Amino acid sequence: MDTIQQHSYKQSIFFSLMSGILTAICFPPCSFSSLSWFCLIPWFYTLHRQSFRQMLLSHFFFQACFWGIGIYWMSSVHPICPVAILLPMYFICLPFPVLFWWAIKEKKFCVFFVPPVLWVGQEYLRSFLFSGFPYLFMGHSQAMNPNIIQIADLTGVYGVSYAIVVVNALLCFYLESFLGSKKQRSRIIAYTAFGFIVISSIFLYGNHKIKSLLYDRGPKIASIQGNIPQDIKDDPHLNRQKILEAYTELTVQALKEKVDLLVWPETMSPEDVQLDPHIYSMFQDIARKTETSLLIGSHFYDMDFKKKDSKTYNSAYFINTKGEIVERYDKIRLVIVGEYVPLRNTFPVIPAIIKNIAGFIPDLQEGTRRPLFSLKDKRFGCLICYDIAYSEDARILRKQGADFLINITNEGWFFDTAELEQLLGISIFRAVENRMGILRSTNSGISLMIPPTGIITKEDTLTLPIEQYVHALPDYLRKRIVGKSTLAWHHLPQAIWQGGFLTTGEKNWDILWDGQKLKWKDFPGFFSRQVPLATKEISFYTHYGDIFALCMSCICLVFSLMMLSQFLTFFHQKKLAKECRDLG
Repeated sequence: MDTIQQHSYKQSIFFSLMSGILTAICFPPCSFSSLSWFCLIPWFYTLHRQSFRQMLLSHFFFQACFWGIGIYWMSSVHPICPVAILLPMYFICLPFPVLFWWAIKEKKFCVFFVPPVLWVGQEYLRSFLFSGFPYLFMGHSQAMNPNIIQIADLTGVYGVSYAIVVVNALLCFYLESFLGSKKQRSRIIAYTAFGFIVISSIFLYGNHKIKSLLYDRGPKIASIQGNIPQDIKDDPHLNRQKILEAYTELTVQALKEKVDLLVWPETMSPEDVQLDPHIYSMFQDIARKTETSLLIGSHFYDMDFKKKDSKTYNSAYFINTKGEIVERYDKIRLVIVGEYVPLRNTFPVIPAIIKNIAGFIPDLQEGTRRPLFSLKDKRFGCLICYDIAYSEDARILRKQGADFLINITNEGWFFDTAELEQLLGISIFRAVENRMGILRSTNSGISLMIPPTGIITKEDTLTLPIEQYVHALPDYLRKRIVGKSTLAWHHLPQAIWQGGFLTTGEKNWDILWDGQKLKWKDFPGFFSRQVPLATKEISFYTHYGDIFALCMSCICLVFSLMMLSQFLTFFHQKKLAKECRDLG
């Protein structure tokens, strides 16, 4: 028995590591999206064949591989950041393997039906628990596959995740049937039919939507991408000078043609627009002389002179063509540790630790309003950085009557890592879910417009041929990349085929489009286009939100109550048996 147990431990660890790695590389930077349809099979096949302790251990190794590879980019902020995410994610995701193990091993439910339901419930849980971390949902791996993601206007990203896990579970069932009893094999036709209906329905619906969906173009918007590195942005001596030089020069170029709105990304105004007379005067002049409205990312300092106190917000100012500040949006979804410290007053040791590690204590305040801005005869909402990851925020703005969204963001924290592509994938889902155009205006990339179909085009994206990349950089940035070795993450399959894992910084392209190697991040530039508008009809998802995920979560809750009842009954019977033995 001990030999089997030891061998089983080795198997459980091996297969959980395998699935963790395969699942992680479905997402950028590797983007092996096809792997998502069978990456979970090794873990699913062994999970219910383990003891409870083995299951907990295999879950740890799966999550360690998945998050360690998937969010490696967080180490660019601080090496401890990925670990800080892994620990809570282990416990937040723990209900999946526990319920999976119980439902199949103890209750003999079919391995085909249980995993998709539990997986969606797990993703929905981590979208909001402890403020949420809605990154790397299985559905996000398919962001660049338009036929598959159209179902999101009914179910959100969770419908795509469900379909992916259905295929994984079906293939796992095939494996079990091949190695198992004839009784299991008799169910193959029924389960295959169900899987076929799910997948074919998604593809048919996707093709229909892509061909039939109609949308118009609205106001012409210019987006500025200054590409200011975070170390310069954080340097008080260089901040103001470098930002203003880069952004004003690009602004002058962008406004040579008539546009309706000029956008500067998140916190790219080096001072509070409202409090700094020089900054405000500069924006007033731009607005009045060019008759252009402005949306400017800036901090907002709410000063209370009586209490000698102030509150700081991450904000976006909307300035009309007369140079007047007519509205302001304050970011609602603050990044834990990066922008605020939870429970800082209850546990003073937490901010002390963070200050020791990061050198400062983040203390931004969260906004409370989601205003709409008027531009010509259209209205739009603004989301700042991490806001776009939360489906509810975009849905609320669309329901309020927004014709399009603008997401201003500074992802310079993460340099040119895969975080930029991962958040782009999430943004594509927001556009499809609500059938609404989205402009992403970023400091370092990826700046583009996403139509309601989610199909991005070269014309709607700020790109640069790799041959022009180095020449487009200012001297201080050119010195950082020329001759420096870097991993060729761009198209890893092609890099493997060519045997070129390492390349130099100036040759490391981001995307292959129509046979051309392009950069779409880590360079200064601008682009102006008419923004895609929302469709006339509001989507089912906009109306009803995450009803699909809620249904899956309710089933998970029923499973949880059933499991809890069984364990309580077991312990009660054990207690009674002990009492009987004591009386005897």
